[in-house]
Amino acid sequence: MKIYPTKFFFLWLFFLTSCSSNQDVWKIAASDNLLQGQKRDENPYLIGFLQEALLEVSKKNGVAIELIDYPQEDFRETLRTNKVDGVFSFKEKNPVSERRYLFSAPILDLGVYFVVANSSLLRNEDFNGKVVGLVEDKYLAPLLSKYPNVITRTCKSYAEAFTSLEKNEIEAVVAQKILASQFINEFYLGKMEISSKPLLKNTLTMQVLHGKGAHFLEKIDRTFSDLKKEGTLEKLEKKWSLRSF
Repeated sequence: MKIYPTKFFFLWLFFLTSCSSNQDVWKIAASDNLLQGQKRDENPYLIGFLQEALLEVSKKNGVAIELIDYPQEDFRETLRTNKVDGVFSFKEKNPVSERRYLFSAPILDLGVYFVVANSSLLRNEDFNGKVVGLVEDKYLAPLLSKYPNVITRTCKSYAEAFTSLEKNEIEAVVAQKILASQFINEFYLGKMEISSKPLLKNTLTMQVLHGKGAHFLEKIDRTFSDLKKEGTLEKLEKKWSLRSF
């Protein structure tokens, strides 16, 4: 496992300075599927959000936090050997995974959504018969199977897709939330909206093993719940372009 004192400088600094005051240290791992298969340094937005969110967690609980990275294949072993208290990942919550792990409440959603320029489409979110821009991606096309009558138009890039949406040449674009938020915040603020129902959920949660981390998970859930009620998480999501303004 690797420590990232550079990428997570504030967290690492907080860890070092708090050791002298005998504060508890929470060891939290971030699996390398955290960025959906991308390298960490290719997505500063999610890393920035996670860094600042954990700083808030550390302050609320009076603890130091050591953030650790590890290979996805070592997921269960990392928890089983007590190397960490919990793991952040986008692991899918289903009957199989729930037999092994306890999941926190959802912390952040970065799924796939429709983006529209005409807000009336969001009232019932029925896109059958609508012209939808789809960037060439073998993973996105199957998501439209629930809309058998949708008319797809293939775009070479998201820039082309969003330009076509602005010109009313198409009625929606299919995109991951993080990418859609960045386009809207940068170029189309007040002109486009993200639908409320995801085509594909991709939810960040924390996982612990059954029988080992229930109490720790309760602290995490309580803290993130407080951060949501206070509006702190929403502010961080907007700051790091993980949601549209």
